[in-house]
Amino acid sequence: MQSQKIKNLFLRQSYIDSWNDYKKCLENSNSTKWDYIILTASNEEQKNNYSYQIETRLKDGYLPKKNSLCCNS
Repeated sequence: MQSQKIKNLFLRQSYIDSWNDYKKCLENSNSTKWDYIILTASNEEQKNNYSYQIETRLKDGYLPKKNSLCCNS
């Protein structure tokens, strides 16, 4: 039981550290960003859901706005 608590604590701290690193990356215009992300959808509904998620994250500031994103069919 104690080892599971330690594992959960480690995973939680890893998540927090990763999230903080990601937020710093968004705030720092000089940080390294990706060149391209290719996201494929198996159907129109999945494509629409992906597009919604991308738009929401852009609006909420969880994706870099420097480069425009394009959703193609």
